[in-house]
Amino acid sequence: MFNRVKPIYLLVALLFFLLTGCSDNSTQGDLNDPDPQPPVDQPNDDPNPPGGSSATVITFAGTGERGTNDGPAAQATFNWPKNLLFDDQWNLYISDSSNDLIRKINTDGEVTTFAGTGERGHRDGPTAEAVFFHPNGIAFHPNGDMFVADRFNSRIRRISTDGEVTTYAGTGARFSIDGTAAAASFELPDGLVIDSDGNVYVADMDGNRIRKISPDLQVTTFAGSGEFGFAEGNGTEVSFRWPTCMAMDSSENIFISDTRNHMIRKLTLNGDVTVIAGNGERGYADGAALSAQFNDPACLAIADDGTIYVAESQGNRIRKISNTGVVTTVAGTGEQGFNDGPADEAMFDAPYGIIINENGNLLVSDLLNNRIRKIILSD
Repeated sequence: MFNRVKPIYLLVALLFFLLTGCSDNSTQGDLNDPDPQPPVDQPNDDPNPPGGSSATVITFAGTGERGTNDGPAAQATFNWPKNLLFDDQWNLYISDSSNDLIRKINTDGEVTTFAGTGERGHRDGPTAEAVFFHPNGIAFHPNGDMFVADRFNSRIRRISTDGEVTTYAGTGARFSIDGTAAAASFELPDGLVIDSDGNVYVADMDGNRIRKISPDLQVTTFAGSGEFGFAEGNGTEVSFRWPTCMAMDSSENIFISDTRNHMIRKLTLNGDVTVIAGNGERGYADGAALSAQFNDPACLAIADDGTIYVAESQGNRIRKISNTGVVTTVAGTGEQGFNDGPADEAMFDAPYGIIINENGNLLVSDLLNNRIRKIILSD
């Protein structure tokens, strides 16, 4: 009986296969159709529209491997390079954060270690003996000293012009407590800017505050309530969500990447805080500044005409806020990866630091690619 039934099952299976196999391919066709409502994080503007200015991305320094190799820029290695800073001779300084070093690239393209041993910890002394723990923000004081936001040490360090590293402010305790520089504390200090009077402003990231260290070594809260949220206003009425990098314009207004609010904020000398770009939603959209969307903006660079460039760390793009209030994309496809070439084909992996060089071009610390990239905007 079994042998008589078996052919019937085989015949039914064959008919089912033929019917389904000869049916239309609607399911496969649906998979191949473009999404009529693309995700907001898909490019919606060509970085180089027809008739617009072109840009090219190249590698300025770094092999892409993690390491501490000094030498010619093309052979040097980094480990999570973050903030960038030029001196008045156009030597470039880099907070090589996961190497716990400050690196330098001179105008001949030679990479050296400027400060730090590569050990992880806290020790003051000559630059070759000093120890840092994930240095982030770097800025020059009017007297030529370099200041460093020593993030995981929760301290602000100073590198004098004669090569001595000292602790300028912070006990090392992870709190946001004001007071004298020696008694005050910070919560993961990130960005730094310094005004012409020598006041040091610190983006106290985990404290959600902007702190101020006066020349007489008093630490105060300049802006921020400490709440992880969003509020505009003046001084401590304001709320941030992880303020990270900062930049100062020629009028000494401070521009802040309010990273988890996905906004760029402006802090005036009298303590007023306003939004200049970003609608607060995490995503990608160019256009009018207050309607535009960002995805974890990191460092900022301000051109002489007031244009602001933004390294968008999770959006993997470089964005531009014009002085007329329009946001566009300068470079990056938005995909996570590495690719040099035309700006609209270039790829980054968590671009973080950004700075404008003497020719008006951009240098970008491509964090997870362990490279410094250059965006050539002009010949």
